[in-house]
Amino acid sequence: MKKNMLIALLIIVFVMLTSCGKKEARVFDPKDYRYHDGVAWVPIEKTYFFIFTETEEMVCIGEDGVEMFSIPDIMKSQVSAFCNGVAIVKGRYMIDKTGTVLHDLYDELNVEAVMFPNNYFDGFIFAVTKVNGVKMTGVLSSDLEWIVEPTSRLNDLEAKHNYLYFNRANGYYDVLENEFIDNDEYELRLLLRSFPESGLIFLSDEESFSGGSSRRFAYSSKGVKGKITLDNSCETGFYNQKLEMVLDLSCYPSVRALSYFHDDKCLIEFKTEQGVTYTGLINLEGEFVFIYEGKYVSFNSKKIHFKDCYFDWEGNCFKE
Repeated sequence: MKKNMLIALLIIVFVMLTSCGKKEARVFDPKDYRYHDGVAWVPIEKTYFFIFTETEEMVCIGEDGVEMFSIPDIMKSQVSAFCNGVAIVKGRYMIDKTGTVLHDLYDELNVEAVMFPNNYFDGFIFAVTKVNGVKMTGVLSSDLEWIVEPTSRLNDLEAKHNYLYFNRANGYYDVLENEFIDNDEYELRLLLRSFPESGLIFLSDEESFSGGSSRRFAYSSKGVKGKITLDNSCETGFYNQKLEMVLDLSCYPSVRALSYFHDDKCLIEFKTEQGVTYTGLINLEGEFVFIYEGKYVSFNSKKIHFKDCYFDWEGNCFKE
């Protein structure tokens, strides 16, 4: 017990020393890291003998790339992403965005939090304990209240995306609804929870998997790549959340969405029958605001950069 308290105290002391000006805050390029809940983890790695690399420190940065706090002597797999202002460290400590330890799960509840790959954390804490000597897994809220009492059915879950999980014994699990679901329902819920803010998602027909009365469609949205089975009458294009087609793009031999819809316009790349690649800004009526022969270099919410010019999202071309 004393050793456990000492570990938690050392983390708090280290964070306090960092925030009290003992060490100048480091600055990182925010474009290089994945953000969750307004912050990102930066691993500080050390290479031994030019071959072996290990993480020796994890730095938490804000959206400006400035260091907020850091945790020494820890591996990347031992921290979760932040969600609703908290993260889990070493399967045991709940911390806030200042690095302060809010709870010690082992000392308070005699449980260990599951640390999922890729630092996945959606705010639900899957906690492992033993009941009469048998391993059980339950679900805790960030207030450490049991949402789902420990059960063997939740053992050995793999995190998917958007509050969805899987284990071999029982299949897919939806923690929001606290129920196990079949594969078709899993694919549908994953898709519906992956919609961008515009309410429109690009679905691409996988011709090699089409046949019979249904077709397979692929999508990539909000960091999620998935597939969904739709009626055979459906085509490649943009769909709303009722899975109704809003914009049919099946006339192109090859087409992909480069952006989400932005002010009712979306950047797409397509090929003609002659094999020529174009990039165009298209609206919801299927009309092109502009077409550029070739590929884009980059884009953001204000401009679209091509090799020798820029366009804004209204289709105006300008130089810089």
